[in-house]
Amino acid sequence: IYSFVGDGGAPVYPVVPGPNGNLYGAATDGGTAMCSYLEHGCGDVYQVSPESGYSTLYSFCTQEFCPDGAYPECMLLLATDENLYGTTSTGGLDGGGTIFSVTPSGTVQTLYNFDGFPAGGAPVGGLIQATDGTIYGTTSNGGSSNQGTIFSFSSGLLPFIGAVPAEGGVGTRVLLLGSNLTGTTSVTFNGVAADFTVLSGTAMTATVPAGSTTGKIEVTTSNGPVSSKTSFVVLE
Repeated sequence: IYSFVGDGGAPVYPVVPGPNGNLYGAATDGGTAMCSYLEHGCGDVYQVSPESGYSTLYSFCTQEFCPDGAYPECMLLLATDENLYGTTSTGGLDGGGTIFSVTPSGTVQTLYNFDGFPAGGAPVGGLIQATDGTIYGTTSNGGSSNQGTIFSFSSGLLPFIGAVPAEGGVGTRVLLLGSNLTGTTSVTFNGVAADFTVLSGTAMTATVPAGSTTGKIEVTTSNGPVSSKTSFVVLE
């Protein structure tokens, strides 16, 4: 699809699908701002579109003194707000890297600046979103012993329902993971009501109902409705 030849792209983690059908990734040495004597870039976020091919969405360190971060060594996370989240391993206001969000159209916002202590520095490896909406990740240094940290970050993202497996035919028993599930009153597969059994506040099972089609799973809890982050695929 695209060869990173001569532009110092160096993508080191897989691409992720976006809400619009495009693929998104971060490249460690891409972008227009030069951060090394080898004339490599400071990293970028890129997209690959079935219609228009490869394009750079944002080049890091294009702001003076790199408050927007540099060298993203991460796989991007598609969160429940349909924006992408990632980390840069250096740069930011304190030089220890950043947590950032980027819209599918390429607008980047710096959400957190790492300073080494106590939260850690040089985040690597990407982020995950728990079903309660909280984001988790790791840093490669800093923390109380300067050996790195596991951190959590909250930016008001909505909770979601995780389904295991993520596909199945009618009659398949699916494990649903979430939060505050104890008071659940209904489960639907793309609008079709399903039988369910609550196991705990964070787990329940549901059976794929007859007549259901591929789409979101919605669980109505005591706090209101919560949907799956991605569509459950109903197999014929």
